[in-house]
Amino acid sequence: MVSLEVEEEGEEYEITAKEAPKELEEGGQNTIDELTEINLGSKETPRPTFISASLPDDMKERVTKLLREYIDCFAWSYHEMPGLDPR
Repeated sequence: MVSLEVEEEGEEYEITAKEAPKELEEGGQNTIDELTEINLGSKETPRPTFISASLPDDMKERVTKLLREYIDCFAWSYHEMPGLDPR
């Protein structure tokens, strides 16, 4: 266990965390999830994005619903990103 004291605006907190597994420390474990493509748009105007394939089905549905709810926060083309040089 690792303990860390954090002070935030005059309040002090103690955080206790487990140490990382040795496999992670030594670089022996793959930490990149397999991805599943989801379309946040329509057939005519696809908006592909990716989520972790290891998420349980109910969580995939919740994440997809959340992404669709905030779809206007994403830029899908250069004309939606003013000030960015497309080159």
